Amino acid sequence: MLRMTFVLNWDKFRASMNTSDAFAAPEEILLRYWGFRTFRDFQQGPVRDLCAGRDVLAVLPTGGGKTVCYQVPGIFRGGLCLVISPLIALMKDQIEGLRRKGIRCDAVTAEGGPRDAERALENAAVGALQFLYVSPERLKSEAFQARLDRMPIRTVAIDEAHCISQWGHDFRPAYREIAALRVRKPDAVWGAFTATATAEVFEDIAVQLQLQSPAKHRSNMRRPNLNYGVCASRDAAASLIEEAMKATGTGLVYVGTRIAAERWADRLQRAGISAQAYHAGLEASVKADRQRKWIAGELQVMACTSAFGMGIDKPDVRWVYHAHIPADLESYVQEAGRAGRDGQPSDCVVFPDAALVQETEDRIAQRFPEVSTVRQVYQGLANEGRVAIGDQPEETTRFSPHAWGAEKGLSVRTVQAALNLLVAGGFIEVHEQVAKPSGTWVQLASQAQCSAWIEEQAWGWELLDQLRRSPGAPSGVAFDPVAWARNHHRPVQEVVGWMERWDRMGIGEWSPSLPGLSIRWLQPRMGAERLALPKSIYTDRRVHLESKWNAMKAYLASTECRAEFLDEYFGTSHRNGPCGTCDRCICASWNGAVWAQENIPDEGIDGHELIERLPLLMRDCGIRALRGLREEGTLHSQGNRVFLSR
Repeated sequence: MLRMTFVLNWDKFRASMNTSDAFAAPEEILLRYWGFRTFRDFQQGPVRDLCAGRDVLAVLPTGGGKTVCYQVPGIFRGGLCLVISPLIALMKDQIEGLRRKGIRCDAVTAEGGPRDAERALENAAVGALQFLYVSPERLKSEAFQARLDRMPIRTVAIDEAHCISQWGHDFRPAYREIAALRVRKPDAVWGAFTATATAEVFEDIAVQLQLQSPAKHRSNMRRPNLNYGVCASRDAAASLIEEAMKATGTGLVYVGTRIAAERWADRLQRAGISAQAYHAGLEASVKADRQRKWIAGELQVMACTSAFGMGIDKPDVRWVYHAHIPADLESYVQEAGRAGRDGQPSDCVVFPDAALVQETEDRIAQRFPEVSTVRQVYQGLANEGRVAIGDQPEETTRFSPHAWGAEKGLSVRTVQAALNLLVAGGFIEVHEQVAKPSGTWVQLASQAQCSAWIEEQAWGWELLDQLRRSPGAPSGVAFDPVAWARNHHRPVQEVVGWMERWDRMGIGEWSPSLPGLSIRWLQPRMGAERLALPKSIYTDRRVHLESKWNAMKAYLASTECRAEFLDEYFGTSHRNGPCGTCDRCICASWNGAVWAQENIPDEGIDGHELIERLPLLMRDCGIRALRGLREEGTLHSQGNRVFLSR
């Protein structure tokens, strides 16, 4: 038998795999892969500086082609471009786009298995990839660290860079570890990109990433085709439904919770609107199917939480309505920015009411439980792991916020918030989720809704009544359906069927397992009474978030141009002037008396019908104007009908 020995020269292999066509200028790459001859104005600066080997910090508008600003330099500079991104959806969307262009890329995500991760990392290490996408949490994995020195990284791009700042609206502690890459890859050029950053966050990003004399770019964030507005009314929900029925084209209704998403999808459907819910609690196949239908235009409206939108490129979204109030303007601009990416006029409207304001304030408060509660959770971790004072065990502690919280009468949100503060304070590290397959976690709607349903229905009332009276309700109840069915002489499938129906109806959310956490101790355990949270992560951050919320409320109540308000908040240097298209600008030039003469016939008109005739962005000021006309005698009413005074 003839035996042959094949010896692979790894240096030559890497070089061959890493060789790309020689491009004299970034514009050549743009033309070849994207089909455009020139960059947009806001893209030119970041692309030029990254290609020249200078660190870049850039705030660029939503939906404006931000990814091109690091993808083109990544190809131009050669080697490997490492892209650090917080969301799987973002990664998948960009990878699919690059692969369609014939660009070699891959990702390491939680969705992929160990084999997929190993393949992607090894391909990156041998120079077989041009782009590798990773989450910040994956940077610390043993598999990544073992191959890092071999990776020919020449460019590092950080997407959604506001996540690195504790003053940003979506702070992620793992982002703080990114800067450690500089020690291992000192010759790489860095680019940090975000669509939403105040001046404070902008400067903090540069500090936290240790950017080297970065070129700073703050684009004009204003998108002239977006028409901002606030529609305040006595029944905000009814107003939103009315406007959704009149609206044309594809739309989004943003809500604050999973239950609210299901409830709003049901409301829209009952109004004859093609709608579905989208939130993190849905199975992956269900989310993918609904997303596909919405993008294809088979579904007009998606009632969704913030989980929907990132990484989803649908250019012709004609309207985005907010049925809840975001806690900060950064989140609002991100969500509203899903509209009108084709450059066509699109409406972005908030429908506030007093209940929504209180709901948001409650959510902010829940993020900062009392220090005594944080200490209680810290003690609970120690008890669960049998960790003595002074010990710092190498093994992790398994902890279920759901089950432990229910036992102590604390909501899962409170327990999770306490854990987040312990993480931010450097006391613990939260690792992968584990599960107890025998349990079920139930989150209910309000007590009033549960009571109303129990009064009307015969099936399952005894179980729902028990759940709503359990410790932790409505925020969360630990429950064993098998044991309950056995004790109450019910078939298990019948019990599960009840819960599935409640889930679809928005009465409750349930998951067939009790998710838990794997906790690693970063410091020797101390007595809980000695635990002190740093001022920067408790008092300062709470004050900061409250100031952001106050800015959001000021936006809702503002009488000035909405777009100018946002310009000022985000510290743009561009002086754009009034937009002319938001509700405040339209109302400033609107003549209520002329409109009334054109819309009120001699025989009068029903007052509700008259208000419905007001264009959406004029609803708030229009109602005030009509009241003013009535007070001055231009209008008068008889019963429900409104007449012009002659």
